[in-house]
Amino acid sequence: MYGLLHLSSVQTWIAQKVARNLSAYLHTKVTIKGVDFEFFDKLEIKGVLIEDQKKDTLLYAGSAKVNLTDWFFLKDKIDLKYISLEDAYINAYRTDAVWNYQFIADFFAGPKKADKKGGFEIDLKTLKLHNIKFSQVDKWIGQDMIGSIKDMDLSAEEFDMAKKRITISKLNLDEPHFLMSDYTGNVEQLHLPQKPPTPRDTTSKYRWNKSGWVMNVQNIHLQNGIDARICKVFCQCHF
Repeated sequence: MYGLLHLSSVQTWIAQKVARNLSAYLHTKVTIKGVDFEFFDKLEIKGVLIEDQKKDTLLYAGSAKVNLTDWFFLKDKIDLKYISLEDAYINAYRTDAVWNYQFIADFFAGPKKADKKGGFEIDLKTLKLHNIKFSQVDKWIGQDMIGSIKDMDLSAEEFDMAKKRITISKLNLDEPHFLMSDYTGNVEQLHLPQKPPTPRDTTSKYRWNKSGWVMNVQNIHLQNGIDARICKVFCQCHF
């Protein structure tokens, strides 16, 4: 059986099946160029493209490696424990209050029903990134962030998207670059009724984290080209 997984025709069939399943789960277009296997729980997906619901690129990855449920391609529910991305580009943006990736966040964080069949569950323990670029354009608030990272190695004890809680035992970052710009956003241009000004709380832990995520990091190491604003972002978390 394992030998069959290395046949070109079988890999093409599985790549198409994985892409169709992802498209059906996320209600968006997902394409995959190829797959490769190591036993029945380790999968490398090559040339992954995920579009947002406006058919713009949300994620492209030259290589995505995951550890999954054994014999995952024969099962309805898939558990993700290990994720590795290489040569990837992430494109997040919004022009109103809703991000273009919100539909994916809602899918993973949605309530689990006892009679629900199929889908993904994240029990992430390890996340590795290599040669990653990201762009976050927030025209609603008026704040853009552009960054890249050569390598990231993350080990997690807890990764609960429903409760918005992440507990990280180790986080290593190599060559992170970060640029942020502010401008007048769409929300200010709506000319909503003015409220009495209130003192700005510069100590709030949610200043950079409007969604209320709680991240506990036990050990963090940054090297080679740290931008001071990266530290300001990470320092909103609980160490």
